[in-house]
Amino acid sequence: MFRYYYFIIFLFLIASPLFSEIPYFLSNEVIEIYEIEHDHLNCSNKYHNHESFQNESKIIRRPYNVLNYDLFLDWTNPLSTIGNRKREDREYHGINKIKMQIDSNNVSLITLDAGRLLIDSVVLNGNVAIYNISVTNSVADIKLPSKYNKGDTITLSVFYKYSDTLNRGFYLYPKGNYGSAYIEERLTYTMSEPENARYWMPCNDNPHDKAFSSIAIKVPAEYTASSNGYLDSVSMGNNYKIFHWRETSPITTYLMVANASIFFTYSDYYKKVSNPSDSVEIKYYVWANDYNEDVNQGLYNAKRAFRNTEFMMNYFSRIYGEYPFSKYGLVALYPFNFGGMEDQTLTSIHRDYMKNYGENVLAHELAHQWLGNLITCATWNDIWINEGGATWSETLYKQELLQSEEQYYTYLNYQRKGYLDAINYHKFAIYGIPTAFIFNMYQLTYLKAGQVYHMLYAMLGKEKFLEGLREIFNRNKFTSLETYQYIQEFKKQFPNSPIDLDTFFDQWIYKSGHPELKIDYLVESKGNGEYNLAVTINQLQKLNEKMVSPPYFTFPVRLFVEYANRIDTLNYIWSQIDENANSQNFTLNEKPISIEFDNADLLCKIESEDLVLSVSDNDIIKNIAVFPNPSSGNSEIQFKIDNYSLTSIKLIDNLGNIKKILHNGYLNEGNYNFKISAEDLPPGVYLIAIQTNENIFTEKIIISRWK
Repeated sequence: MFRYYYFIIFLFLIASPLFSEIPYFLSNEVIEIYEIEHDHLNCSNKYHNHESFQNESKIIRRPYNVLNYDLFLDWTNPLSTIGNRKREDREYHGINKIKMQIDSNNVSLITLDAGRLLIDSVVLNGNVAIYNISVTNSVADIKLPSKYNKGDTITLSVFYKYSDTLNRGFYLYPKGNYGSAYIEERLTYTMSEPENARYWMPCNDNPHDKAFSSIAIKVPAEYTASSNGYLDSVSMGNNYKIFHWRETSPITTYLMVANASIFFTYSDYYKKVSNPSDSVEIKYYVWANDYNEDVNQGLYNAKRAFRNTEFMMNYFSRIYGEYPFSKYGLVALYPFNFGGMEDQTLTSIHRDYMKNYGENVLAHELAHQWLGNLITCATWNDIWINEGGATWSETLYKQELLQSEEQYYTYLNYQRKGYLDAINYHKFAIYGIPTAFIFNMYQLTYLKAGQVYHMLYAMLGKEKFLEGLREIFNRNKFTSLETYQYIQEFKKQFPNSPIDLDTFFDQWIYKSGHPELKIDYLVESKGNGEYNLAVTINQLQKLNEKMVSPPYFTFPVRLFVEYANRIDTLNYIWSQIDENANSQNFTLNEKPISIEFDNADLLCKIESEDLVLSVSDNDIIKNIAVFPNPSSGNSEIQFKIDNYSLTSIKLIDNLGNIKKILHNGYLNEGNYNFKISAEDLPPGVYLIAIQTNENIFTEKIIISRWK
């Protein structure tokens, strides 16, 4: 799902260099509320010890599993009235026939989520009226007349009434002016993510509990109603129609949807990748004035906006496996406080995306049919599986659409910048965000989580990773997964990962932050045309005591080494175990010109990157000597210079900080001696760097004690 306001602001940010962070009211204020109301900083340590998560479920289960929802909604009243604010304008009656299997013994109480619904009555197994019903704190407790045991199946027919003035779960808007736009026809729809299905139907409103469903929607005769699955039939009566929709694949409650308006409908057809002789209907629901055959004209233009949907379905079917459902649809809504919502088989989209072409949002919502609907987060802690996957899918689609890997990385970097610039969010982990904040924490739930998918994609091999995802989807299709289960699937699929996957997910999902790096390269001659390259990486990120940023990240390193006539690549795994600067040494068979750390596949911030070449084919600095070495703090450096040259001489610590400048100016040809006074410096290893017009020459000096 795209939260509309965040997506619009995100587009604005990437288009304008004037903004480097999410605006205050979408960052600091959210953080402050998050910290104060939920005290997340004080309790999150338990969420970030990876060992505590292995094989540990966070699902709060009720003593039953829903098998089927058979829902009837009578929307003739809200669609026949004029207003939308009065209670009587919005009231409707519904019946939800819920078939469930008991999975515990001695069960005599069934609890359903019921929001602010009014439960009229409940009938057990079609013939037993239940009178002992208690509705408090948005749940309905239904006392069964007898006890049931594990394996028993019961059906509860819940007769209820919706009577509320708030647009929550169920939305109603009248025809006419609204803000700066015009509502073409009276409109009603549902919006359930994360926990608002309970406000328009009684249910077990938890993402882990998937069931089959059918939804019948009664509307005035001129209206069209759409929902999940395929249209089984349309019943007609005096001045009304009933649209019977049936979903044949398991679905969770937050992905169930119903909407109705006086829609104009039309269709495209996606020919299956797996069987081109078979096709899936793509059904569009828009207002008549928003449909335009001319793709180059029109303020709202469904034909233009949705023209690549079939292409998208083909692409995602190729990389993720065949489209898994009976149909796909798009319904344009206004007003709609979100960018899009990926309800199973039917995406709701903000009407503005028919005006301002929203290709990325459409790709995001369609990708959810695999990442979110085929497999689903089992708890709201696990929402990163859905939203990170769909966000990353946008970059894949961008590459496919434009046939450009460069565009993939360009769009990926827009997303990366959105996270890196929002520094207030760096102290929080992706996992364990309270449900009320999972969409407000866009920089984590979407952007950083999308980077996690990309890093896996790059580390495990692009084609191999996509093949592995297809296998994971196929093994777990139509189920809900918790994060630890998802990790186990990756470990099963990729047993030889370059980085241990427990370590990878622990540092990127269960812990906060990202690497902040200072990188130094030192190249020294070994003789016989060989050179030693020492790569030193210091991780500078600060450990937050209340959160649990990993002290050091483990990550793949890729270096581009440029020579006179070619560029080579060095790959290795960086793993730092303590605060000491660790170095990796390589033997090069040719003197390099430059070395560059490739961060395209690592979410990180590079504070500095410095190269010291202490070798030259035409050295003008000769006979370098430092004595005494080691030193108690007072030493001398001697050298000979062959040509008049601008020369600087600096004393540098092992973090690359300049501690002393011994000289900075022109030197004539000749022999030189410079005193080094380092009595005020702590003991350690330092570097004396002599830089001329052409090269840098270095010599190590050890200060052994305080003077």
